[in-house]
Amino acid sequence: MTATAHELADTAQAIVSPSRWYGERQARRDDALAALARTSPVQALDGSVDAIPSLQSSLIAAGLDYRPRPTIQEYTSYSPSMIALNRRFFSGPRAPDYLIFDTTTIDNRPPFMTEGPLWPLFLARYAPWRKTDGSAVVLRRRATPLGELLQPAGDGIGHLDRPLPIELGKEPLFVAIDLRPTWLGRFAELALKPPQLRLAVTLHNGEERLYRLIPGIAEVGFIVSPLIATAQDFVTLAEGGNALPPISALRVVAGFGGKLAYRSAFRYEVRRIDRAQLAAARDWTLSPAPVSTSPQQKLFDAILDSAGRVENLFMRLPEGLYAHPPRRFSLDVAGMSRLRLAVGMLPGSWTGGSDGVCFRVRDAADENKVLWERCLDPRNNAEDRSLRRDVAILPQGTTRVLLETDCRIECGWDWAYWAEIEPLRQ
Repeated sequence: MTATAHELADTAQAIVSPSRWYGERQARRDDALAALARTSPVQALDGSVDAIPSLQSSLIAAGLDYRPRPTIQEYTSYSPSMIALNRRFFSGPRAPDYLIFDTTTIDNRPPFMTEGPLWPLFLARYAPWRKTDGSAVVLRRRATPLGELLQPAGDGIGHLDRPLPIELGKEPLFVAIDLRPTWLGRFAELALKPPQLRLAVTLHNGEERLYRLIPGIAEVGFIVSPLIATAQDFVTLAEGGNALPPISALRVVAGFGGKLAYRSAFRYEVRRIDRAQLAAARDWTLSPAPVSTSPQQKLFDAILDSAGRVENLFMRLPEGLYAHPPRRFSLDVAGMSRLRLAVGMLPGSWTGGSDGVCFRVRDAADENKVLWERCLDPRNNAEDRSLRRDVAILPQGTTRVLLETDCRIECGWDWAYWAEIEPLRQ
């Protein structure tokens, strides 16, 4: 009802004073484009560009020659046919001159599935060129592509919930896993959706990480060892180095539902990435990132540092501090009286199925005390598709607060971020 009343008032203003109505929207649009341009990880390039992270609007607003691949965003490249479209694009004459590369993804997918089937192609056709003020790196297209980097290393039969019988050493490995559905799984694909599979990766120190496995991506393949978790790890691989430790085990986790939906035995193929060819072809030096002078970016980095580690669901993006709910972090506000805030949700979240997100500020000394709250519902309220700005008042004596993002009902597609967090004394 609130949204409807606002829309009626907006329509009335357009009828009464169309020139003023248009002028306000034009000014709002210009402000939004300027804000987006400031979030672009690069401000000038002498050629066309695509981006693996979902920052298309920032590239367009910055005036770059944006040339998207067929699927446009990485999380839509989930089937062999769509991966094949992207492969032809990057192998053809319309491939962009630059590629902004990062391993950020969604829904707890592993970082090496972020357009992972194309990584050998990226290594052969692009070289690291420049760091960005963030976690991404810019790759520049090579004048002459490298030869075939994938060398045969073996194949075999694996089984659900058992470690793959693969020799995991220092050499980087590209593994394709052919997971076939049972008749019950095919019915689930038609009627509902099959149960989710997981990929368990055991690191060299014994730590196990559990990720969501996309069968269509697994069928084409991805680099599994060493674990490429960041863009800098990818740069290390592109150098032909062996500084990254290999993983010690890999297994497909099915659980009860997965065993009903997928055949227990599956074929896999292993190919080795030719590190020697990468090392011999290194004729590039990675330029350092521009020095960031933004207090906001420094604050976001400090928050992430205090959290201990960066992960796919909590990281700095060009739009701000991505905090997929449920997420909570603390901030020192001693001597401050207010917090200037701007919150939003990434484009695509409301069309993907999100039912909205609530942002809150709590008193760390009394977590039940909510100092500020704003819930966004972009699916039903178009205004919530833009940044929402506000100021939280801090009671006298507040020294530390908790900032949180929370799911309204479901947590799927809740791509929430804090665009601004600025403590104010007055």
